[in-house]
This record gives sequence, C-alpha cells and structure tokens, in this order.
Amino acid sequence: WELRLLEREMARFRIRSARATLGSLKALIESIPVMVVHDAIAETVAAAIDHVRGAEDAWSDGNFSSAAVIATQAVEASEEAFFDPSMESLLYFPDDHKLAVYIPYFVPVLIPVMMAFLREMKRPKTEPAEDKSE
Repeated sequence: WELRLLEREMARFRIRSARATLGSLKALIESIPVMVVHDAIAETVAAAIDHVRGAEDAWSDGNFSSAAVIATQAVEASEEAFFDPSMESLLYFPDDHKLAVYIPYFVPVLIPVMMAFLREMKRPKTEPAEDKSE
C-alpha cells in the first residue's frame, strides 16, 4: 500500500508540475505578442498536453504506476518546450525599449532634415529661369 501511495503522490505532483509549466509557457507567449513559436515547440507542447491527459486518464482508472510514468513524460515535454532557447524572453524587447535605444540616433539627424524641409516649404516659389543663351 505504501508503494501505491507513493506512485499516486508522484503522479499527482508531476501532473500539477506539468500543468504549471504549461500555464507559465502560455502566460509567457501571451505577454510577448511578437514572440514566434516554432513548429517543433508547438508539437512538444501538444505532446505534453496529450501526456497530461493520458496521466489523468490513468489516474482516473486507478492505474497510478502508469499515471506516474506518463506524468513524468508530460513534465519532461513541458519543460523541454519552456526552456527552449528560442523561447527566452530576453531575446524579445518591448517597443518602448526599442524606441529608447534608437531615438537618440535618429533625432540629431532628423532635426536638420526637418528644418531644411520647412525652410524650403517657406521659400517663395520662383519661375524657372529661361535659357539666356538664345
């Protein structure tokens, strides 16, 4: 009975862990709208979800040893997707940060260009000079 209790607790813990990791991954993706999720990561997430469902089904049937094994696979798949190098949020910067970085480069160039444009717009329009060589 102790082994069965241990299998049940291990399966319960790993199912919760896989669900929490998948929830964190979902929150990360939703918080960064420009993040690109590659097909391989989507497939890994789908596999993790399938493993979680399989573990829950095995749990419902009372097969705790099978639920623990499937839940372990779910945790591994969910963590593989979450810790994929392309999912690192440090690779993605908010638009405010991009503006803060690039504005100091473009404003010093933009001001003289805009001043010259305004000066040309205010200048009176003159007729083109006729050719005096005739």
